[in-house]
Amino acid sequence: MAVISNGEVGASVRAKLNTALGEAAAACSWGDHALAGYVVSANLNISNWDEAHGWGDHGSVGYLTSEADTLDSVTDRGAATANSVSLGGITGNAVTQSATDTTAGRLTKVGDFGLGNDTASIQAPGSDLNDLRTTGLWRASSGINANMPFTGAGQLWHSQQAGDSATQLLLGITDPRMYFRDLSGGTWSSWKVVYAQNSILGSVSQSAGVPTGAVIDRGSNANGEYVKYADGTLICWSDVITNASTSVTIAQAGGFRGTIGEWTYPASFSSTPAIFVMSRNANNLVSVPVSLDASSVRYSAWRVDSGTFSCSYQAMAIGRWF
Repeated sequence: MAVISNGEVGASVRAKLNTALGEAAAACSWGDHALAGYVVSANLNISNWDEAHGWGDHGSVGYLTSEADTLDSVTDRGAATANSVSLGGITGNAVTQSATDTTAGRLTKVGDFGLGNDTASIQAPGSDLNDLRTTGLWRASSGINANMPFTGAGQLWHSQQAGDSATQLLLGITDPRMYFRDLSGGTWSSWKVVYAQNSILGSVSQSAGVPTGAVIDRGSNANGEYVKYADGTLICWSDVITNASTSVTIAQAGGFRGTIGEWTYPASFSSTPAIFVMSRNANNLVSVPVSLDASSVRYSAWRVDSGTFSCSYQAMAIGRWF
């Protein structure tokens, strides 16, 4: 049996006390332990610990420690949600690759097909508007695109429909009018113009009988006034035609006919018009057209008495300018 002296026991006790005192001193340097949030009996939640312990060896359960799923594998399990989804920028093959990319399923970038572009619109693809088959809002220019209805530039809306059918609407920039036409069975109709306040009045014109200018053209000159209509109708009139010192001495039909006067129309007809010449004098019973053509009418007054008179007339001619 080993014998331990009192000196050995005392040394051991002193060493352990010194160690304990050192640890206590270190703990004191940590500050107020009541404020440090150490676990105390009031918040141990022992029952939760017991429940978790009852689940078995946590190291062998297979809790998620890394993510192996991809977007493809997740959407394969369910590709629809009623929740809001936030995405960053979408690039690559998910978006259109050019201004005219019609690949199904791709998202349209701002500016493609002329949509959402608040600067210069995209030039219509191709060199001929007759060949355009891509829906979009395009810039069209007569110097680049054939089959424009005018010389200059405009904004073109092309709507491609099923089969070889389409509609084009063109808003002129250099020509401030609106034009439209349709494609049916592969054949384009002629351009038609939409008339508005800025295009109803002006110079009328036509090509092969089809109006190409304004709807109403009205003017006047020394010979009177006139109005031309887009359908070809022309009306000319003069309120006062005065022939001073007219000799009415030629016996005719029981009265006397005066010398012949002439009225040149303020605008020329394409053929001989219908003429109305009316006397403005009470004693001139009849104003008689003597001869007429597409540019003027010759007329004479008839009275029951003879003499020299100042004769006044009103005249109107109605016909066509084309």
